[in-house]
Amino acid sequence: MRRPPRSTLSSSSAASDVYKRQTAFLQRAIDLSAAAMQRGDHPFGALIVARPVKLPASSETQDTEAADTPPARIVVEAMNSVHTGNDPTGHAETNAIRQLGAFFAREKKASAGSSAESQQWAAATAAMDQVCAAADNGDLQLATPAALKGFEVRFEMFTSTEPCIMCCGAIYWSFAMHRVVFGCPETVLAKYATDDFLCPAQETLARGKHQEIAVEGPFLAEEAAKLHAEYWPRVLGGN
Repeated sequence: MRRPPRSTLSSSSAASDVYKRQTAFLQRAIDLSAAAMQRGDHPFGALIVARPVKLPASSETQDTEAADTPPARIVVEAMNSVHTGNDPTGHAETNAIRQLGAFFAREKKASAGSSAESQQWAAATAAMDQVCAAADNGDLQLATPAALKGFEVRFEMFTSTEPCIMCCGAIYWSFAMHRVVFGCPETVLAKYATDDFLCPAQETLARGKHQEIAVEGPFLAEEAAKLHAEYWPRVLGGN
């Protein structure tokens, strides 16, 4: 089995701006999980970020943002919809992947005949009207298309809770994700919901043969777990 990529989300002073931005993404996923619970669904939320990475990148810097790199930006947001959508597969992560697939299809059609650079940037900039403005986006500014020259766009998922094995499959087979960052770990979720079918996301995604997907977490775990502590005992009949 291949060794999964090392975690890079760090609060060191050298990476403080990146850390703040990425923490904001994860906080937004937690906020989405709260919104899902409020509308009657399970408390899970996820979003997908497009992050330009400067090329060529060395093995030491390819998963970090250089000072002159255009900032990352949310392109897809999703909530659990198991109840409101009457769909047992309607997890936040699978819903995000479905939205990303539809997004790619629209942009492929819209970008027909455009330059390769324009097509690459389209995947990171279009459909911004679908992004919820509720995020505190002081650090989530969108770069201009011209700023993308010399960069590769990578997609990353930030999710309120560690993805289950079904969601890991969707993430892997999307062939789009470079990284997954999660809040509440599945072992903590199991304390409130169920410990059935536990499969750590890092181990699951490391089994893939054709691509490497970095898995990082838990981060903001205590805050992410609060919603599970509130929701699952109530719906499962616990104290």
